Amino acid sequence: MTTIADFAYPDKKLLIYIDGYTYHKDKGQGKIDLDRRQELILRASGYEVIRIGAKDLDDDEMMNCILSRYPRYLTSSVPSRKQFITAQACFGKTFA
Repeated sequence: MTTIADFAYPDKKLLIYIDGYTYHKDKGQGKIDLDRRQELILRASGYEVIRIGAKDLDDDEMMNCILSRYPRYLTSSVPSRKQFITAQACFGKTFA
């Protein structure tokens, strides 16, 4: 199984995925099923997996709800909402 998290913290066994509609819309149920399977395997291996919808990045209330579920990870080493939005803005761009 190969998966690439948007944010990975191996020392904390924490993986964060930003799920965007554009990426998932043409992949159908097969992609949804694959994501669920990967998440189950990762959790069984001891990883905490956080999935955040891309549209939720702009919603302060939703981000507070999502992040409040993971208080043990809320330290300066975990990205802030602003860092999530910055990362979202960079998706699809080529870096030299």
